[in-house]
Amino acid sequence: MGACDFFTTAKGRTAEEAFRNAVSNAQYQCGHGGYTGTIAEKDSFTDLTGRFKAFDIWRLFKEKIAKLKAAAKSEPKGWQRDNAKSAVAHVEHAYKHFREREKKDAVSKAHAMADALFSLDYGDDKWGPAMCLRVKRGEYLFFGLASS
Repeated sequence: MGACDFFTTAKGRTAEEAFRNAVSNAQYQCGHGGYTGTIAEKDSFTDLTGRFKAFDIWRLFKEKIAKLKAAAKSEPKGWQRDNAKSAVAHVEHAYKHFREREKKDAVSKAHAMADALFSLDYGDDKWGPAMCLRVKRGEYLFFGLASS
């Protein structure tokens, strides 16, 4: 079985209510049978709202890029080095994308933060909790990997 990433916004007075609404809507849209690749597969979430500022994200990106570049240099020539270089390019692209979007409106900023955190391996456990960011009062963004 595989996994799909998901990014879902939902409304609610609290993050808990918004999560229940998002799960219920996904179950209605995709069924209750499991392996939908949606938030319907999640039974909990971790609220990351306020835990990271843009500076923290930039620092985490810089650290991850440095680690990936060091790993790429240590790989022998061939497909392993190509894979490592590809990982560096992917994270550098995600970092650039974050910098472009993080100064826009609340929705763009929340999606930029979620994309960045996902690239930094937050929410990458298909059996673990969904990640949550508050977009604005009464609206939340949930993201992560779900079994499919």
